[in-house]
Amino acid sequence: MEKSTVDPLNSTHLLGLNKYFEEFIKLYDSSMLPNVLLLTGKKGSGKFTLILHLLNYIFNKANYDLKNKKIIKKTIFNERIKNNSFPNIIYLNNFNKKIKIDDIRSLKNTLNKSSLDPRPRFIILDDVESFNHNSLNGLLKIIEEPNKNNFFILINNKQSPILETVRSRCMETILFLKEKERISIIKSLINISSIETLLDYTKSDISPGDYLRYNSLCIKNDINPKNSYIVKLSNSLRLYKKTKELDFIKISIFFTEEYFNKLILTKNINKFDITTVKIKIIKLIHKFVNYNLNINSVLSNISNNFNYG
Repeated sequence: MEKSTVDPLNSTHLLGLNKYFEEFIKLYDSSMLPNVLLLTGKKGSGKFTLILHLLNYIFNKANYDLKNKKIIKKTIFNERIKNNSFPNIIYLNNFNKKIKIDDIRSLKNTLNKSSLDPRPRFIILDDVESFNHNSLNGLLKIIEEPNKNNFFILINNKQSPILETVRSRCMETILFLKEKERISIIKSLINISSIETLLDYTKSDISPGDYLRYNSLCIKNDINPKNSYIVKLSNSLRLYKKTKELDFIKISIFFTEEYFNKLILTKNINKFDITTVKIKIIKLIHKFVNYNLNINSVLSNISNNFNYG
């Protein structure tokens, strides 16, 4: 599968989020866009893609099809966004490279300098809910009184509770995909990019973005979704051990959720008991990462104590 089917930076279509996009355009065109905006929603629901389309509308309008919500062609502007080299757009992502207080100080220094481009400056802070305490405190001081030409967009992927002091300083927009919208978006993404589908997206609530990432991981790493739960878990955890890519932990948790959700439907077992076991396994997977546990002991623990077969 091509990178373009996974990375939002390579996407040209906005799917299922038209109402949010149109509202942001109205706010921007009427000079009413909040200077500090918090986008809250499940990881992979399209928040970053939505922002990219808004930025294309603002900075690259000649190459944007507003009617069809589509980037007409890739330009130098898009390449500079990818390289994080467009002066009026600053992007900090806490997923793979943890944001430290020094990064926030550097951001503050940059914002204190005048930009050669008089147009608005957008600062996108991704996975903001997982910023460490010092970074958040530094960020709070910056967004308390933002320059009128600086627009902060904080992305909250709901992977941990966000501080109320952060939420209270933002205008929050909650993005939610209904089940029909979720299915429709995934189908469209599959058709647009001719994706080979290994994972079944109809029997879980997996988001479109997560589906693309996990399906791609399975294809590239020969992970067969039809294998037993323990085999899939072993493959993904060993790949994490080898690469340290957190997506392998994410897909391990996805396989765990999928496995136990199926058990609830197919086995005459107490739902509460199954859910309790599922939570224990997910906690064990997190411990495997945080404490660098031995992979064989983790798999043995799961297989011997938690596996319903």
